[in-house]
Amino acid sequence: MTEIITERLQGLPVRQAHITDLRQLHSDPLVMKTLSAMGEPHSLETSKASLNRALAHWEAHGFGIWFFRQRQDERFVGYCGLRHYLVEGMAESELLYAVTSNCWRQGFGFEMARAVLDHGVAALGLRSVVAFTLSSNLGSRRIMEKLGMTFEKSITHVNLPHLLYRLEPLKASGDPT
Repeated sequence: MTEIITERLQGLPVRQAHITDLRQLHSDPLVMKTLSAMGEPHSLETSKASLNRALAHWEAHGFGIWFFRQRQDERFVGYCGLRHYLVEGMAESELLYAVTSNCWRQGFGFEMARAVLDHGVAALGLRSVVAFTLSSNLGSRRIMEKLGMTFEKSITHVNLPHLLYRLEPLKASGDPT
């Protein structure tokens, strides 16, 4: 499994030991307003199930979610990754990310997402990626737009209205073509 290194961050593929990091995100009410259908923190059981799904995705496909820490002090920042996902019945490659609330507005979400997308192009040959968020999640929308993603349509996800953005044709950040 591939490690991802950026200027400030180190990303490691998901493993069982990341349950503590995932619980940090899933127990934060501010974060969960952006991640949870109910807008409330997840139970330990729900976090474990989420982690197990992420591990199974890696096992089945050889890629998935990375958990990122600051290189300077090893403080947990969040996760970011790619997964196969059905969006309104269509198979898509989804970019997903979450950042701890104490790390918001510091550019970490973009830094993780850019590195993961570059990996997706170089190692996986991805040509199109989608991401979606609640319309109220302005921080996530800014990350998508900064990545060069464009709004495609409104969708319903977990019985809530979301905005779907797409990036295609997908290129690595340093690729001029």
